[in-house]
Order: sequence, then C-alpha cells, then structure tokens
Amino acid sequence: MNHFIEDLNYYSDRRVTCRDNRWYNSLDENRMVAIATLDDEDVEVPFTWEVCPTCNGKGSHVNPSIDCNGLSASDFAEDPDFAESYMRGDYDQPCNDCGGRRVVPECADEAYLEKIEDHCRCIADMNAEYEAERRFGA
Repeated sequence: MNHFIEDLNYYSDRRVTCRDNRWYNSLDENRMVAIATLDDEDVEVPFTWEVCPTCNGKGSHVNPSIDCNGLSASDFAEDPDFAESYMRGDYDQPCNDCGGRRVVPECADEAYLEKIEDHCRCIADMNAEYEAERRFGA
C-alpha cells in the first residue's frame, strides 16, 4: 500500500507533471513564435517569456525522486550528512519545465489561448487515465 502512495505522490508532483504540459512543438525565438499543433494543424503562435512556475525562476529544483513524498525533521535528524547534502543542493537538477532557462514561453494571443488550454486539458485527462491504469496494475 505504501508503494502505491509513493507512486501517487511522485506522479502528482509538479516537477514531474510539467514535462507533459508543453503546449508547443518548437520555438522560433528570433521571431518570438511557437509552433503548436492545434486542431491537427501546425500554427505559429506568438509568445512571451514568463518566469518558470516550477522552479520560480531559479533554474533548478530538487530531484523529485528525493523528496516528492515529503521530508520531515526526523529524516534530517537521523542522517545529518543527508541533511547537509540536501541543503547544499547536492540533489538539485536542472528544472524539468524550463531546462534551466528560468523562463517558459506563454501564449501571447488570446485567439489561441482557449485552444491551447483545451489541448493541455486533453493531455491532463490522458495522464489521469494512465494514472488510473497504474493504480489497477497496468
């Protein structure tokens, strides 16, 4: 049972799910347009840079495999070396969302925003279905 809860925590962690939330296929930074597939058609969508919501602009975060199930004071008290390494950033990795850039592209055109949100909802629904299948042992 505990393994199930650990998996649920891991696959619900923003640092893990952000990989699946990419709304664009590629970026043309010189022209500030993203190529996105919407309604089975590739379109150019203007974008702006926003501070990454996953790492809050830091460019890195702790590997979710280390702390997605939460850490308590007793975890650090039992292993002072682990506590020191954790606080020093030894378990940090480049952000899964921005790849260390500290910013992510956001749609700058209201006309495409609803389609992009629908696309992201479809991906979230698909991931929820995958999670349900994992819970049943698939």
